[in-house]
Amino acid sequence: MNLTINKSIAILTLDKIIDRNPVLVKSDTPVIDGIALMSSGKSKNLPLKNKRSSYVLAIAGGKIAGIFTESDLVQLIASRIDLVDKKISEVMTAKIVTLKQSRERSISSAIAIAVMRENKIRHLPIVDSCDRLIGIITHKNISSIMSPGSSVKIRRVSDVMNPKVITSSGDASLFDIARLMSDRQVSDVIIVTNKTLNKQEPPLIIPIGIVSETDLVRLRALEFDFAQTKVETVMNKSLFPVYPCDSLWQVHLLMRSQKSRRVVVIEKSGELTGIVTQSSILEVFNPLEMSRIITILEQQKLLTSSESQEQNSATQIEDLGNFEAIANSIAQDFDKIIVPILESARILALKFPYLDRSTQQLLKKIVTNSELGIGLVEEIFSYSSQLDSGLIPLRIDRILSKVVREARSNFPQSIEIFLDLPSNDTIPNILGNTAQLEAALMHLCLNSRNAMPDGGILRICLDLELVADSADSLAKVPSKLYLVVTVWDRGKGMSLDLKKHIFDIFSNPKKYDRPHKSGLFKVIEAVKNHRGFIKIDSEIGKGTLFKIYLPALS
Repeated sequence: MNLTINKSIAILTLDKIIDRNPVLVKSDTPVIDGIALMSSGKSKNLPLKNKRSSYVLAIAGGKIAGIFTESDLVQLIASRIDLVDKKISEVMTAKIVTLKQSRERSISSAIAIAVMRENKIRHLPIVDSCDRLIGIITHKNISSIMSPGSSVKIRRVSDVMNPKVITSSGDASLFDIARLMSDRQVSDVIIVTNKTLNKQEPPLIIPIGIVSETDLVRLRALEFDFAQTKVETVMNKSLFPVYPCDSLWQVHLLMRSQKSRRVVVIEKSGELTGIVTQSSILEVFNPLEMSRIITILEQQKLLTSSESQEQNSATQIEDLGNFEAIANSIAQDFDKIIVPILESARILALKFPYLDRSTQQLLKKIVTNSELGIGLVEEIFSYSSQLDSGLIPLRIDRILSKVVREARSNFPQSIEIFLDLPSNDTIPNILGNTAQLEAALMHLCLNSRNAMPDGGILRICLDLELVADSADSLAKVPSKLYLVVTVWDRGKGMSLDLKKHIFDIFSNPKKYDRPHKSGLFKVIEAVKNHRGFIKIDSEIGKGTLFKIYLPALS
């Protein structure tokens, strides 16, 4: 299957982000030894690992028994639990989220990242079909090999920073910080001081240090007294401040070069305004975030176009033509981004039916938002076509061939697609708009695909037909030669009630609670713009047939 996936989603391969040498301990390992291993990569009572880690995986009987992370340790400290005689098995998280990978079913990096985000975890073990450990994926692994070709390059710090920063004064104890992290479910606390500029204005909140989960692990391994130690004496003063307008990619490079998992965001005055973490940057890989990226691109394109039009002082007709070209260009950009996301999400849902319910819900959200994006594409095409029909002589058979090629590349293999065309010398031209017709025909194919979730046959035909004045009961059309495009599927079909109101539904989909049909209304609009008409026939269990009549160019 030749599946095209947007580079922003598929930029990371699983082989690159999986650590095949995770930090392992036995379930009966003392917690103190596990903490030492996480803090420095070694322990007095364990073999030298030389690998500092934010976790340890507990193994029992050759399989994963649980995981113990920095967050788990912070919660134990906040609860004042004595860890001296505790075993890893007593404090680890036993109900651990994993992903299965086998020879028959591979896992994409996009799915792995989505599972981590949906379950709000920073460690995701990968196991085989027998639940044996293959490796582990962490935020650190992903962040360390992010490519500059990703969508992170067009984002700013202000797009992803968290303005709700948890802060504390320097005279708080380490125990107070641990309890604050546990209560607020955060991995960092910013240590701040107040700076007064004048009596008329409130004091500025200035960051002076930071304490992270990793810092608490290190300090616990060094046996600091958390109740008596003030945070100002041990806090990390390496803050690496950035500004809201800074490039997110440059911030990522800063974090990677300094081996930091977070940076603080400040204003020009030095006042604290937010925080950016590795998790924040990974959010740009969320497929659902693509709509925001598209919006940014659209605004940039429209701004550039507006400035260009002012400089050129074009005539009104030229302005309309430019706007139509811009609208079509934006719609094509949308299409190139959203259609692969939609198709990928649908195929992933079929390919990985064993995924947990929350992950399946995430895939459904991706599909829903992608369909909304495609609807926006169609609206842009429709609006631009209203400015100027832009009809030129063209060959409809070439458009059909392109649509079928795209459908075969992106639809599941369970759907067989056939194209029947007459000989080239018998096909006359039509007056048409390539972009409108491609969008309309592709939507009909998508509609057929959706009607056959378990597979089936999609057949597209092109014929010539001489239509008399009374041949069409849906519209008054002149008697002449038409090219007839037939899109027929063996899907679920429509009920008699649905067929009765089908054109009303197309005209007002919200009234009939069928928003997914609104795209077909755009199909009808496109056909009308080409001075044609459409017929629909359908029967439950036997499929649906659409016939699009386009007047041949005499």
